[in-house]
Amino acid sequence: FFLKIFFFFSFFFIFLCLYQVSMYQVLITTSDDEGDIILERIYGKLLMKDRSDFLSMLLEETQKDWASSIERKESVAYVDDKIVVFSNVGGLLFFVSAVEGNDAAYDEVVLAEVLEGLLSITRNICKKGVSKVEVLSNLGKLERYFDAAISTCGIVMHLTYDMVSCMVSGNS
Repeated sequence: FFLKIFFFFSFFFIFLCLYQVSMYQVLITTSDDEGDIILERIYGKLLMKDRSDFLSMLLEETQKDWASSIERKESVAYVDDKIVVFSNVGGLLFFVSAVEGNDAAYDEVVLAEVLEGLLSITRNICKKGVSKVEVLSNLGKLERYFDAAISTCGIVMHLTYDMVSCMVSGNS
């Protein structure tokens, strides 16, 4: 019985991954004029040229708002008909966007929830506070936790630090 349930959910998850029409792009950059990329994760399929084009547009079209973005408050931007939610935390900008498919399923409220979950994970990992130095020193751990929070095909699994921590600990 349990084996049948396991196979059903495994098949269902694979089905969702194959037919996922949207995906997330998570980006952490510095909030200075340079906008140096510290971390970029893409969950789903995206061609490198499309990624590069979207990334250039994202940084260019949101740069004017970086200085005025309020610490720990989400801002919303529309880049190439895509919704982008970002926040300034510790001198870093955290971006989350749904970059392909039907963005109606990923409105700014949903993206803000995903962003807040990832920020919570980041705050819990960066014990000395969120800063460029702290993020860089915990980069591998952040990547593992983000990858546990959002599946490779763009399905949000968990956004609470405790749940993601359990998933990472179980996979180590």
